[in-house]
Amino acid sequence: MAVVLSHNPGSSLEDVVRALAAQTLTPARTIIVDNASTDGSTDTVERVAAEAGLEGLEVIALGENMGVGAGHTVGWKAALADPSCELVWSLEHDTCAEPECLERLVGTAHSRITAGERLGIVAARGERTVQEGAERDAAGAPTEPFPAPRVTFNGILVTRALVEAIGFPRADFFVGFEDWELHRRLTRAGFTAVEDPRALVLHRTKGDHRMGLRPSVLRSYYSTRNSVYLRVAVDGERWARLRSAAWALASVGRIVVRDDRRAARVCARVTATFDGVTGRLGHRHYWFLRPH
Repeated sequence: MAVVLSHNPGSSLEDVVRALAAQTLTPARTIIVDNASTDGSTDTVERVAAEAGLEGLEVIALGENMGVGAGHTVGWKAALADPSCELVWSLEHDTCAEPECLERLVGTAHSRITAGERLGIVAARGERTVQEGAERDAAGAPTEPFPAPRVTFNGILVTRALVEAIGFPRADFFVGFEDWELHRRLTRAGFTAVEDPRALVLHRTKGDHRMGLRPSVLRSYYSTRNSVYLRVAVDGERWARLRSAAWALASVGRIVVRDDRRAARVCARVTATFDGVTGRLGHRHYWFLRPH
């Protein structure tokens, strides 16, 4: 079953639905979890699914934005409530899968499970693009599945056995690094995660710092906080607290020189570092996280 997490995606959600309909192996059921979108994006998906020939579509509308981990958990639970569901295909509203993606992921999963592997996740190869129809550069890329150093929720196939053993994504991260934390739990529980480079998803993005764009203050806060928490509390890195504090102070100068909303970004970076070190997680409501 496919689970798509969505929050104010605009028209990209329709593209994701059309990509699901075009799969050579069609999902038995598709669940869209709408994280309290305000752009009306889910109003047309049922019509688009019908036009594209995608059957078994269900939309779960949440009353509030619960964040990435909690949103995926709602969808995974709904899928696994069906006793026949052994594999959950996790996607997000900006991730379009190539037609053979699911078929390749399932084939890899079945072959490894049959061979006795304690498989947790099969990940698709994700390529970021800022435009539709961008060229795929596969030169030098692996051609066979290999151990995944990390995973994202953009096109991973999750086994029921993994979820039953280690649980669902963490809700208290809200947004950012939930996938990294899940990968750490997976490894420590003795499961494997592999990436199949033949299974491709195109992850549409508005750009990043390498393209001259900066993440929002909200995204910057949660990403910083959660990454610090991972190093300090989850990985137990030596000197992680001291290094995190030094990095936060050093970044203040860069923020003042080159960023917008300087006061908000400085407060976000310092507060995020403190919250990560002290384990203050969950959805926060600081003044600098409000829309400006």
